[in-house]
Amino acid sequence: MGRHDRQPERERAKVQGGEVGVGDQVRRGGILFDVIEILRYSIGIRRPGGKVTFMESDTMSLIKEEASQT
Repeated sequence: MGRHDRQPERERAKVQGGEVGVGDQVRRGGILFDVIEILRYSIGIRRPGGKVTFMESDTMSLIKEEASQT
């Protein structure tokens, strides 16, 4: 598998506080990120400035953000 070959996508990924899917929000270091893609070994998150970052999916530094009931 080459460096830029796409990994198979998954629907959900486990993070601290539960499972997340595309469109959910996660918190890392007090900052809220949008989950934009879940691959086999990584999770794509959009940072507040718009930059996309991919993190290893087995990381527990991401915390699921519960939807507010307003």
